[in-house]
Amino acid sequence: MHARTRVNGFTMIEMMVTVSIAAILFAVTVPSFKDASLGSQLRSSADQLMASANLARSEAIKRNAPITLCVSSDGETCGTDGWQQGWVVRSATDVIQSQAKAPSGFLISASGGATSLSFQPTGVGSTVAEFTICRATPNPGNQKRLVKIDAVGRASVEKAAGGACS
Repeated sequence: MHARTRVNGFTMIEMMVTVSIAAILFAVTVPSFKDASLGSQLRSSADQLMASANLARSEAIKRNAPITLCVSSDGETCGTDGWQQGWVVRSATDVIQSQAKAPSGFLISASGGATSLSFQPTGVGSTVAEFTICRATPNPGNQKRLVKIDAVGRASVEKAAGGACS
């Protein structure tokens, strides 16, 4: 007599159920990952702006001359559009630092529509400003970062609740 051997493996139904469960889990976790990724990108952009403000303040003190932090699309001259196009830290004669544009879809706006900040040689008397960094397109995120620069020129970053990105 022949002994019957059983072949081990998955049936088609078992395989379809497994793939369906994996697809559902994937669909649930992807939005969480995108939200965490957005937070990281916002924090990175806010940290870059804060670092540029700190550099401008310290250079003003070190050089004993006014230093400007301003919008720049070309990395050389001050411009007039939004901060998301990039910015420069510059003295009256040369560029100290140039920052590339923000990630696509991000919006960086300054309070009062300011396009430049001036840091004085004493370290105090700088332009007070608040920047909002958020994602405007393709789908607005539910997070924002605020970069605040006080009258003494110190910069700080805060996490803010979402809402309209403008």
